[in-house]
Amino acid sequence: EFRRVLFRSDHRFTVIEDLLARGLCTAAEIAQAMSWTRHDRQLEDLPLDHRITAVLEVAAHLQVLVMNGSLSVEVVDNVDYVALRVP
Repeated sequence: EFRRVLFRSDHRFTVIEDLLARGLCTAAEIAQAMSWTRHDRQLEDLPLDHRITAVLEVAAHLQVLVMNGSLSVEVVDNVDYVALRVP
């Protein structure tokens, strides 16, 4: 079970990095573009509390990427806008 959770987390990082490369730059935009649950549901098809959790999950992944130096972040009107760092 633990390995499956780690694989899923690694997969989420890959998906998030791909969406960042396409120009999405907030947790909400990225969550909107992803599929959720094992049934690949869209964010708007989830109950409100699950939508909130999904956006928070993306935000947590983005914070990890900021902390490891992969992303830069700029806060505008209390919204974090992230971008891939250019090496």
